Amino acid sequence: MIRGLKNRINRIYVVGEGTKLFHQVIGKVYWSHYPGINYIKLPEHVLDENLTVLAVMLDGKVDLYREDGAVIESN
Repeated sequence: MIRGLKNRINRIYVVGEGTKLFHQVIGKVYWSHYPGINYIKLPEHVLDENLTVLAVMLDGKVDLYREDGAVIESN
């Protein structure tokens, strides 16, 4: 899971193994500037017994969301 990332993810893969991974953005709505949460689908067969390292290729320099969140009380 990657939270607060404003960049677009171009590619995700397992370092040293090369398996391309897929992700899904949850919680992002078109009318809000708040980034969604990126969930990376990590199959069991790519897991290393000691440590699994993922490479996340972005569309530019890392751009993190650094503002306060807000609650919508009524529409």
